[in-house]
This record gives sequence, structure tokens and C-alpha cells, in this order.
Amino acid sequence: IYTLSLHGALPIYLIIYCKYGLFLLIMVNIINSLPKVELFNNFMILGAAWLVYKCWDLRGAHGGRFENTDGGIVGDSNQFAAALIMLLPLVIMRVFRKTHILPRICAILGVFGMFMSIIITNSRGGFLGLIALLVSFFIFYKNYRKRILILSFILVISAAPFMTDYYFSRVATISVSKDEARDASSQSRLDFWKTAVDVWEKSPIYGCGLRNFTYYNGFANEGLQWGEQGHVAHSLWFEALGEGGLLVFIPLVWMIILFFKRMKRAKQKFILNSELYADIVAFQIGMIGFLVCASFVNRLIFEPIYWWCCLSYVYDQRIDNSLT
Repeated sequence: IYTLSLHGALPIYLIIYCKYGLFLLIMVNIINSLPKVELFNNFMILGAAWLVYKCWDLRGAHGGRFENTDGGIVGDSNQFAAALIMLLPLVIMRVFRKTHILPRICAILGVFGMFMSIIITNSRGGFLGLIALLVSFFIFYKNYRKRILILSFILVISAAPFMTDYYFSRVATISVSKDEARDASSQSRLDFWKTAVDVWEKSPIYGCGLRNFTYYNGFANEGLQWGEQGHVAHSLWFEALGEGGLLVFIPLVWMIILFFKRMKRAKQKFILNSELYADIVAFQIGMIGFLVCASFVNRLIFEPIYWWCCLSYVYDQRIDNSLT
């Protein structure tokens, strides 16, 4: 039952690849200059403001967590945390940008709102994503180390009174010793990942089919009848491997590697342009934090991954250094 016929799988994947290929081609040709990239970045910051609003609007909807019952590609608290982690460095760079005081104040409020929203998601992946952001800032932007430490200290002190016992209890279960039992959520993730690998081993080229893993997982781990949906793989990597096989996993990894290679070249090209350089670093750091966070939540069908990869090509190939 783990096998999907090659005859049925290839047309589906070809359609999806064509869809995303066309989208990437259109986007690269639309956002092909510095003013357009700047406008796009501002829209991303507005998107972060929407995520903050939704987090506060939905908080506590399902006990300590929440779900976006209205639908969309950001569906639950874990996914909100991953999306906010991806956007947070871009807003942080606006705090340090030398501009008028009002935009910087708005950016400071935005950073606080995003940090608080990540906290109220009670997401362990979100916590690890924040740690990854801090470490990445130290690695990629040495000039901002002191500022980031001060900002981090202020954020933690400001948010500490709002951190609940539930949040601390979830963070505490990230690492357990060999003598301690994992909580049900952590253990279930390990079981789901193992099932994803089992599914992939039985169908290594094309997996079980996109969006189909929940059926296999429910049958294998959750006592459900075949045809009833269980949980997702709870990991970008295992989602891609189990549902898409090598046909999806290899292009995804290749695309992410290209993102970092192009951004590295773009940084070298714009090293004397402090604002542009800072934005490029922000995208790098955001992608790292997102990938850490998304290692614990399904995020394969999440368009900003591909937007970021488009931007890396635009920064590297389409924006002329002499014009900036």
C-alpha cells in the first residue's frame, strides 16, 4: 500500500514543477530592480504585522496552542512560529537602519510584537529558531553583535513576565536525558519521522504522493482505519522525503544550497552598500532560523521559501552594483 505507480506520480509532479517554475520565472522578471525589491521587502514586513495580529487574535483558542481555522498556508501555532522566524531578521535590520525616527520606532514595536507572538505560540521549534537567529547574527554580521545582544536582552526582559509555565515546560522537554521519558508530543514526532523513512524506503523515487502521508501515518501510528487521516510528518525534511521521494527532496535541497551560494556572492558585490548588505544578511539569517524551526513542522508548501530563492537570484544577477 506504500507504492504509488510511476505512471500516476510523474504527471502530478510535472504539473507541480511547471507551476512553480512558471511562478519563479514571472517573479524574477517582475522584481528585477532595487526599488521593486525594496517594495517587496516592505510588503513582507506588512505580512509580518498580519501574522502578529493573527497570533494575538487566535491565542488560547485550543488550550495553550491555537489553530487558524480560517485556513491558509499558515494553519497552526507551530507554523506561525516558523513564518515569524523567517521574517524577524528583516524587521530587526529596519531597527538599525539609519533613517527617520518614526520608521525605527515602528520597527522596534514590530520586533517586540513578533518576539511575543513566537512566545505565545508555545512552539519548541520557535524557541530553537530564535536561538538559531541569535547564533546566525553572530556568525554573519559581526558588526551588529553588540546591538543584537542589547536588543535580545531587552526583548527577553520585556517578555519574561508573559511567559507561562506551559511555555517553560515545553521548552524543557527539548532535551531529555536517557533516564527521562519523552513527552507524548516529542515521542510521536520520532515515530512519525520513522514512518516517513519507512514510506520512502518502499518508494524512494517518488514517495507516497504529496499530501498522502497522513493516511499512512494514521494507519501505522495512530490506530486509525485505512483512509482516515492522521497527523502530518511534522518536519519539512521528512515531509519532502516521505511524500515526494527523491524527486522532491533533491530539488528542494539543491534550491536551498543555491540560495545560500547566491546570497554569499551578493554580499560580496554589495559589501560597501550597508543597507542592501544588511537586507541580504537578514534573508540569510531568516532562512537559517526558518529551516531549524521547519525541521519540526511541515512547511514544504510554503511560498516564501521560493520567494526567498527568487530574491537570491535577483540580488545576485539582476541588480547592478553600479546602479546602487
